[in-house]
Amino acid sequence: NHTCPEGTFCPPGSTFPKHCPGGHYCPSKALKALECPTGFYCPPLSVAPRLCWNGTYCPQKTESPLLCPNGYVSQNDTKLRGSQEESCSPCGEGLWSTNTLFCELCAAGHVCLGATTTATPTSIEEENGYVCPKGHYCPAGSSAPTACPPGRFNIEIAGKTLSSCTRCGVDEYQPDYGTDFCLACGNTSTSLAGSAHCACKGRYRAFQSGDATCRCFPGYVFYTENQLLSDEDSPLACQPKIYDRCPTNQVRSAIGTCVFDNSDQICDFCPNSKGKLDPQIGACTCSLIQTQEEVCDDAC
Repeated sequence: NHTCPEGTFCPPGSTFPKHCPGGHYCPSKALKALECPTGFYCPPLSVAPRLCWNGTYCPQKTESPLLCPNGYVSQNDTKLRGSQEESCSPCGEGLWSTNTLFCELCAAGHVCLGATTTATPTSIEEENGYVCPKGHYCPAGSSAPTACPPGRFNIEIAGKTLSSCTRCGVDEYQPDYGTDFCLACGNTSTSLAGSAHCACKGRYRAFQSGDATCRCFPGYVFYTENQLLSDEDSPLACQPKIYDRCPTNQVRSAIGTCVFDNSDQICDFCPNSKGKLDPQIGACTCSLIQTQEEVCDDAC
């Protein structure tokens, strides 16, 4: 003869009402606890299911709404928040979140790869992001590091702006992007601060980055005590090579000498010595030379 109030249920033959458990709801005079449906949650003693709110999801029989995980935010257009997949979207590249309603910009000095769980990530495996590496800088919202430009370097991690990249000093240079050091110009060259290249002190010379020397341009030479030193490093200026005019029955070779254009010795390095001297460039055009495609085809 007892009544069964809301939030309880009374199985047949029971003496007293039973409290409705979490994950269920019990309307008035319920004979059993009803399972909370997908998209709703039901605390203990629930009379009716409650709609899962933004930033959460509720599988069937949910007692308390489940928050979208860090690095994710609620999908506002979803109608039924029954699972993480349909209720939560990962934050995009350059963003992070521990607030389930919106994503925020990654902190300067760090890189956020998407679904990042903190503003200052240090581990790709655990946080989906990392600290800005040496030779680079990372403004707020970075999804990849930005390389220091030529003429600059950065020996520190967590660079935030271009000013994190230090200019190379006087008589130093750096031709590459994204480095943490500068190179020294040689004794025969110089540079201003922040230079990507060194300038040779002598005219008509080209700086050689491999050994920091300055060599004469092709077609130029220089002399020391009447000695020809066209390939030597020096701060002295180079001079154009001066050649005697070739006779009418000869042409100039690539090394500057006068040769007969029908000489058998000129193109003897060609396969089977089959070649012809081009008088315009002073070099041989060899016959019987395989093309690159013939030597290395698609199966090469």
